[in-house]
Amino acid sequence: MKTLELTEWRPGLKTVSLIKAVHTYACRSLSEAKNDVERFLDGETIVLEFLTEQSREAFRSKAVELGVSVR
Repeated sequence: MKTLELTEWRPGLKTVSLIKAVHTYACRSLSEAKNDVERFLDGETIVLEFLTEQSREAFRSKAVELGVSVR
């Protein structure tokens, strides 16, 4: 499995768009994606798993565009 860590977010983060991206690219249910993003906004580092390298890189690009630091 390919993973990414969500580590920090910038003010102005588009929360709903991030939830949709987690749901789409990390194959999480909508409620799981919402829970992950809420925990992330509360200060937790979140580790997401991706089925393919392509989905991981697509998510990385989208997350950075939305204001998230990933590693």
